[in-house]
Amino acid sequence: MNLTIIGMGVEQGDLSLRALEKIRAAETVLVRTENAEYARTLKTLGISYRALDGVYEKSRNFNTLAVNLGKEVISSARISKTVYLVEGSALDDTSVRYVLSKYPKTPIIVGVGKGQTCFARVGLSDGTAFSAYDIAGKSDVSFPLAVYDLDSAYLASEVKLFLMKKAGEETPVYILQGKEVKQIPLYELDWQNHYDYATAVAVPQSEFLSKPRYTYTDLIEIVRLLRAENGCPWDRAQTHESIRMNLIEEAYELAEAIDLGDDVKMQEETGDLLLQAVFHEVLA
Repeated sequence: MNLTIIGMGVEQGDLSLRALEKIRAAETVLVRTENAEYARTLKTLGISYRALDGVYEKSRNFNTLAVNLGKEVISSARISKTVYLVEGSALDDTSVRYVLSKYPKTPIIVGVGKGQTCFARVGLSDGTAFSAYDIAGKSDVSFPLAVYDLDSAYLASEVKLFLMKKAGEETPVYILQGKEVKQIPLYELDWQNHYDYATAVAVPQSEFLSKPRYTYTDLIEIVRLLRAENGCPWDRAQTHESIRMNLIEEAYELAEAIDLGDDVKMQEETGDLLLQAVFHEVLA
């Protein structure tokens, strides 16, 4: 199989010289979609290509789409020298992941990621980034955060509900649409007039002690702060042995709440027991 996968970046000018050489030397140039900035770049450069937009119509869902695109690319690479072009970083693309699961040694030119571009445009140095289509598989996230591919109000609503559990509905976020960047409260994320493949949201890191929501990762950080050099003297003095009885007591209190069928007390005691577990985790 003769295949090179290339991440084309997000904006004009992201295409590297090495990637351009590979594209010009290919017999077949496949692009995931013609509705991306890099397709216009190829036209400007006079490079012929075949777009795979038709595969979208044949696919039942996004998992199927990734497989179908990957199979199309592999089929082409078996009969001709092929390059497969995707938007952003090649490593973020689900169809590329499918190809790599079958042919892990496939050469890749990674390219500039969508998340990196989001952070740069709003003045953030770095953070976590993922596609809105991948949100169903996310449980915990860290900030700063960028979510790209917000191509519909439905997806924007799904992302909003997900982020509201992590950051609070009034949290200021940046929405990126084309060349426009504006700051809005999170609850307005699905109120916009227009969404397309280039729409994204970036959420800055809140000051730690003023966050509207805290996650399990934050709980670990809180215990680390308490155990730090300038933290709480009592917390710094504890050992696994000294807080062993606390763990047992909290477990009994949770068991009692369960026996009583008291939902409010169960919630409280589960939190207390979780704190003990995290304390032992940080100690270890």
